[in-house]
Amino acid sequence: MSATSRSRPTGATVLAVLLAVLSLAAFQNAFVWRSLGDLSGGQLPRELVAFIEAAKQPLFTALALAYSATAVVAAVGVWFVRSWMVAAFSAWAAVLLVLLLWMWQHFPIDMFQIVGGRVYFGAMIVVTVALVLFCWIYLRRVAAGRHVANAL
Repeated sequence: MSATSRSRPTGATVLAVLLAVLSLAAFQNAFVWRSLGDLSGGQLPRELVAFIEAAKQPLFTALALAYSATAVVAAVGVWFVRSWMVAAFSAWAAVLLVLLLWMWQHFPIDMFQIVGGRVYFGAMIVVTVALVLFCWIYLRRVAAGRHVANAL
């Protein structure tokens, strides 16, 4: 690596790998639900069947593909510490938020009554948003060149 090239901090490496793995998982999710056959046989709880049926719809497929695409672009931007990495990460975070809201609407939250139902799911969303915000702030610091001593 030449002296003029920017090095990638460890935190950015971890984040880039995580985004790449999430991209692969989302790509798989875009198609795995659609491949499931008829689940109305009564072996699964009706709430779960309703979620799976919702996940088979084209809207979920489009959201999962958008998530996958933005995650891989963000991963590349973070891996190579590009000037556009914060914008790419922001796009991924926006798609993530839309996907979380979709899940809030369609996921069988009633199945989680033992741990608080909507309160638990809402708390999960808040924690996810906080983690994404932390990563966004971190990437802004990396992009500003302050990652050597202060970014993580």
